[in-house]
Amino acid sequence: MVGVPVEIATADPRVVRPVDLRARYANPAKELRRLARRGALLRLGHGYYAVIPEEYRGTAWRPSAESAGLAIGQADYGTDHVAVMGVSAARLLVGGAARAGRRGDRGVGPATAARDDGRVHPVRDPKGP
Repeated sequence: MVGVPVEIATADPRVVRPVDLRARYANPAKELRRLARRGALLRLGHGYYAVIPEEYRGTAWRPSAESAGLAIGQADYGTDHVAVMGVSAARLLVGGAARAGRRGDRGVGPATAARDDGRVHPVRDPKGP
């Protein structure tokens, strides 16, 4: 099993971007791709990688669209400046995050995250269409 460097494993949220690792790696995008190929990270989208929980490595684990959307927003703008909204928030409220990784659990569309400046960003389900 592949170990994950501490600065990646302890990222808050557990989503990292190459720009976050420029001080440590000469080519952070290449390192993140390597860790993804080895099953330690999951590519969520261009430039975004989720840390796969250790107990789920080697499985078909995927975060819910709501969890991924919130984590991507938090990686970009900080944990205090982003929130999920609408149906995405309702799914998290009634246990969407707890169901993350279960097969067959699908949202009704893209997750929606909003910044504190009012900008809204849809995020597609990392589990596929």
